Amino acid sequence: MRIRTAFAFLLLAAASAGAEPVPDSFYMHAAEMVAVDGPRRLNLACMGYGSPTVLFDSGQGDSTLVWRLVQGDVAKLTRACAYDRAGIGFSDPRSGASDAKAIVADLHALLIAAKIRTPILYVAHSGAGLYGVLLEATHPGDLAGAVLVEPAFADQWNSISKAGTAAGAPQAASDA
Repeated sequence: MRIRTAFAFLLLAAASAGAEPVPDSFYMHAAEMVAVDGPRRLNLACMGYGSPTVLFDSGQGDSTLVWRLVQGDVAKLTRACAYDRAGIGFSDPRSGASDAKAIVADLHALLIAAKIRTPILYVAHSGAGLYGVLLEATHPGDLAGAVLVEPAFADQWNSISKAGTAAGAPQAASDA
């Protein structure tokens, strides 16, 4: 997967070098509403043609709009899609848990329901980095590679706290 990940990174770097943003109006309405769990739907906004499809996944609480500076240029090279997770943007909320397993189940169901040819190049920001790692672990055939932009990682807050303490950062009064 490392070679494919490097290819994905190079593809995005080349595409975003002279980025012209997609007009905000493209993201101000639902694009394709894809049923993933009975009548529950996720918003999928695609442009461009080709393979592999690049799928953009936003950080916590962000919608497809955050990819407006990159998605259009990637779409000049291949199919580029961004989606809103359940309860974000135009996507319907989940009725059950919204943990990483549920989000990855939605992501896998979206690929199938939207008939997105796999493997895809997955581009994730922040918390979505966790979903990419879990998607690779549970559905390895879905991914050709991944680009994780400032990704979150398991137990990051404890790790960051410990790193700060080890580097001589002052401890909170309750930690002393």
